[in-house]
Amino acid sequence: VSTQSTGYEVLLRKMNPTNWSCSDVSNWLEETGFSQYVSLFEEQNIDGQVLLCLSEDDLRSEPLKLSKIGDIKKIYNAIEQLKGNNRTHGGYLADVDEEFSLANKEDKKKKRRTSHSAPNSPLHSEPEGLHADSPPLPPPPYHVMPTIYRNQLKLLPLTQQLKNAAASFIYLGLSVFCTSMIMTFVHERVPDQQQFRPLPDLFLDNIKHIEWAFKFTEIIALFLLFLFSAIFLFHRYRFIMLWRCNIIMGTIFFLRCVTMVVTSLSVPGAHIKCSRSDIGINLEDKLRHAWNIASGLGMSLNGVRTCGDYMFSGHTVVVTILNFAITEYTPDHWKSLHVLSWVLNAFGMFVVLASHEHYSIDVFVAFYISHRLFLYYHSLANSNALRGVDKHRMYSFFPLFAMFEEGTEGRVPNEFEWPWKPIGTLLAQSRRSREELARQQQ
Repeated sequence: VSTQSTGYEVLLRKMNPTNWSCSDVSNWLEETGFSQYVSLFEEQNIDGQVLLCLSEDDLRSEPLKLSKIGDIKKIYNAIEQLKGNNRTHGGYLADVDEEFSLANKEDKKKKRRTSHSAPNSPLHSEPEGLHADSPPLPPPPYHVMPTIYRNQLKLLPLTQQLKNAAASFIYLGLSVFCTSMIMTFVHERVPDQQQFRPLPDLFLDNIKHIEWAFKFTEIIALFLLFLFSAIFLFHRYRFIMLWRCNIIMGTIFFLRCVTMVVTSLSVPGAHIKCSRSDIGINLEDKLRHAWNIASGLGMSLNGVRTCGDYMFSGHTVVVTILNFAITEYTPDHWKSLHVLSWVLNAFGMFVVLASHEHYSIDVFVAFYISHRLFLYYHSLANSNALRGVDKHRMYSFFPLFAMFEEGTEGRVPNEFEWPWKPIGTLLAQSRRSREELARQQQ
């Protein structure tokens, strides 16, 4: 690493607490007289960004749960002073950019750092790698600086993240079973294949039916699911990405229930054999058939065969959501993975059409809805919409988003850790809760 690069990174970290690591926060705690809380803050992975987002309520409640009112007030006042000294709100980029342009003038740099640093804080020390005879540092990269002051990340406690993930699974399960029930009922409404021929379709009319194509779509979906599961396993914020994908996919499947009920399209391929007598006439037969669809995840690989569920393609929804989740929750420089994911998404849509199991409009509508809903949800989440003046409107128009994203602010960074680390965090929280309960009983 060059001297310029090292000097830039060190100066940036020392000047801006939002770029502090967990060890920098530990040093700050020790130098401000709160060394007894160093291990507690390290267990919660509190870095500079999280530190500046802490409120008095955060310090009082789980998982930190400080018991001494004096320490709570002092730490909160120290955090507020840290915010003021370093001006993390508004105008920060201009100040830092000016500082870098004057980095070769040691006297001005020292004066600026002294005026903006509190005594006995890590900001007051001389950054390593910067000397009076060092060459001028380059301006900060555009793709680095905005992230530092915009992404004020705030997260729910791990236990609440687990609850949200569990609730999202229930929501997704309900949507899948509702979809299965609707697919059972619309099967009886399929137009007679002898009377109603397949509708004219520009793609289907010009592409020969490929027998193995639909099963190949499901193989692509399973491979994307494997990639998603690997990312989920090692992602530091695994439960956030999980509940977001579950909520988005569940909402789309509920919408699919509506579109299947209101319009029954004729069977798109002559190779598909549908009969209204395939299911049975009593409710028990219908429930059994719906359970077979849900437990088999609607996959022909599991022996599931359905008719009438054409508007819109559920297979396209799955591969599209998995593709967007993989690209959203992996670093930008993992370009090979992103290209592979997009290619599989596009090819999966093609083979759905080549199988003649869906009309072209089914596939295009499925991709558009999945793509738009995923982007809208994450745009709202990344823009901290729940902190704005329209907070109550968000609860009215987007209740699921407001319920699940309450307490989560800022774009989730793509960081990775060993999958067993949250277990240690939960055990530490449980141990502290028991100790606190024991002290209260005494």
